Order: sequence, then structure tokens, then C-alpha cells
Amino acid sequence: MASGLVLPRPVTFVTGNAKKLEEVRAILGNSIPFQSLKLDCLNNLLMAYEDKSGYALCAFSFALGPNAEPITFLGRTPGKIVPPRGPNDFGWDPIFQPDGYEQTYAEMPKEEKNNISHRSKALALVKSHFTEVGYTFQINPSV
Repeated sequence: MASGLVLPRPVTFVTGNAKKLEEVRAILGNSIPFQSLKLDCLNNLLMAYEDKSGYALCAFSFALGPNAEPITFLGRTPGKIVPPRGPNDFGWDPIFQPDGYEQTYAEMPKEEKNNISHRSKALALVKSHFTEVGYTFQINPSV
């Protein structure tokens, strides 16, 4: 077993999605101690800090086959953590306000969010890669 840094407390996992928390518990088991915080608790945790900046990050990876090295595409949207605003039906959208916007992801029309989001930026890189390389598809319609 490797020796390393001794952590004084459990890892903090922040989510507004109970199913995601359930999935993390099932995957980690007891291998990594963690505590979970709901989205509103993140704001309480950050109250002691002046800087509330952060970024949303999305990663998509693509490999041509099981033995091929994957290519990873990262989309990043800078912003800040704010008190929850808007519908609480999609993860941490109510507490993330992208830089240059007065609305959180949750308050934005879906089309606007999808044009600026971290996921949109990562998928734009995927599309660009597919165009540059010139992949063609032979798709079996029965699959």
C-alpha cells in the first residue's frame, strides 16, 4: 500500500441529486470516506470565503476500439457559486452562474444554457474532431 498524505476529514461530495449520491455510495463503498452536502450547504461552506469563483467542467472521451488510446475533449465554463435560484431539477444548475450572465444555469432558457454550457463546449470539440478527421459511419439500422 502506498503511503501518502493523511487527510484530516472525509472527502466532501456536493450534489442536489439523490440518485447521484446513491450511485457514488454504491461505487465507492467504504473505500473512500466521504460526506455529502446538498447544494444549499455549499453556499454555507463558502460563506467564509470572499472568492466564490469556480468553473463547470465536462469531459467526453472517444476511443476507436478497446485497444486504442482515448481522445478526451474538455469543455469549461467559468462562473461563480451563488445562492440557489431557479428550478431545482437538474443537478447544481441553481447555484452556478456563468461569468457574464445574471442568471444561473437553472434560470436560463434551455437553448441559451445549451449554447454556453461546459457540455456544449466539450461536444463542440467532439464535433470539430470528427469533422477534421473525416470519420464516416457505416451504421447497421437493425442495431
